[in-house]
Amino acid sequence: MRSPHRTPRRLNRLPVRRLARRLATRSAARTAALVALSATLATPAVASAATTGPDDRRPVITGVATDPDDVNGPLDIQRVRDRVVQVDRTHYLVSYRVRSYTPFANATLDGTSRNFDLELDRDGEAGSERTVMVLDDAGVLTAQIISTATRQVLATVSASRPNDRALEITGPRRLLGAHSYFWASNYHADGSALCGTQDGVPITCQDSVPDDGWLRLDRPAWPDTDDRQAEWSRTGSEARLERIALLLESRGLYI
Repeated sequence: MRSPHRTPRRLNRLPVRRLARRLATRSAARTAALVALSATLATPAVASAATTGPDDRRPVITGVATDPDDVNGPLDIQRVRDRVVQVDRTHYLVSYRVRSYTPFANATLDGTSRNFDLELDRDGEAGSERTVMVLDDAGVLTAQIISTATRQVLATVSASRPNDRALEITGPRRLLGAHSYFWASNYHADGSALCGTQDGVPITCQDSVPDDGWLRLDRPAWPDTDDRQAEWSRTGSEARLERIALLLESRGLYI
């Protein structure tokens, strides 16, 4: 409902001390309102999450891609899924799930000849900056985040098995955030009729999703460096709005 119009007061007739007290009592409420308004305009999803509790985690965006049954071996990829979950105003969890056509055991993933490989494009330019490799370590799955430039392990994040045909990697956006990604699988096993050895030459059955190119992600999944720039910009905008409000109020105008 539109508020009724009122004629601005001529504050220049008030005593200076009285005017200062009036400005001081209204400063906190005005600043809070301006900050809320600016945050809402700049980042609607983030601002709305600020009013929710810490356990009210909501998927921000989910993407799914499928792949045909076209590769021999147990690591033929059927479907992949990416999901971003908003934890609070500034923190997000990113998860990537891969599902195969046939069941596979944790022990299948040895990190060398049998593995799932997630490639992350972190900067929006051509190529991958990080590789995530899922390994079986004495029955426990671990997901190693590896620099594609140095091949050094940068961190490890959670890996789980939603069912016997899928695995999922989950971690904070600062580690798993990306502009785009693709999954790949490799399977070679001695004694395998189709993914073993033929005429003395090892055969590795490989699959990837997508078959060519990358799966693009929306902004909530981008690495934190991009969002820090937005946060600094928003903070500066809030300060400018507050200065403008003080100037207007000093001249008898209110917002």
